[in-house]
Amino acid sequence: MKVSPYSAVQGNCFRTFLPRPEAQVRLVCFPGAGSGANLFRRWLDVLPPSIELVVAQYPGHEDRHKEAFIPDMAELAEEIGRDVSSIQAPMAFFGHSLGATIAFEVALRLRPRFPLPVVRLFTSARKAPIDCHPTGHAFMGDAEMKRAYFRILTEAEMPMEDELWRAMELAIRNDLLLSDRYHYVAGSRLTCPITAIIAEQDESALSLAEVQRWADCTIVDFDSHALPGRHRYWLDDPPTLISFIEEKLRSFLRAGA
Repeated sequence: MKVSPYSAVQGNCFRTFLPRPEAQVRLVCFPGAGSGANLFRRWLDVLPPSIELVVAQYPGHEDRHKEAFIPDMAELAEEIGRDVSSIQAPMAFFGHSLGATIAFEVALRLRPRFPLPVVRLFTSARKAPIDCHPTGHAFMGDAEMKRAYFRILTEAEMPMEDELWRAMELAIRNDLLLSDRYHYVAGSRLTCPITAIIAEQDESALSLAEVQRWADCTIVDFDSHALPGRHRYWLDDPPTLISFIEEKLRSFLRAGA
């Protein structure tokens, strides 16, 4: 079998929990606001051997908690881009919520531009960059932010333990500030296909019509899909999402076999 040359990620921006040197594609994932790489461990038992999981770990999050946050999108994308460029193998990007915007900005910075080493960008539960505008959520009061974030996280109004909240609050506020400060550079486009995904019961009420605007962020193919579940669909039902991603990459995986 012909396989892609394997190269472990250099630098500190990524976590590979289960190395798969024989994999044909590295699925590089970008967590949403306040989240870290460990949430993606749930995918390890679902992904096929042909796909290796690589997850971004942002400064200030989880095992990088002693590092300073980076509240500037361009600076963060540059840092992540330097590390991800060490992967000498085909990649697909998956970004959930804010992570979709970060993934897009990282992909813009990769060289060569065509063919891009990213074979497809999967965006999840996120508006297109041109429609991302400041919300002011980073400046919510503590109690208000805790209620709002936990409602999104669990899709229910439930109390959050103070100790857990203190561990998460700084990362959440930084990421919301990162989102609010983001400015899309008009005309910025990728040279790889984009697949936009929403959850059918997501409380953010993002529609397929809204994510259609991601089509303007690529010069090649675009498609959009609604999968079952709520905002946490990617954690609640990994097999459905992984099966969908694998199907979208199947022609590429066959070509590399």
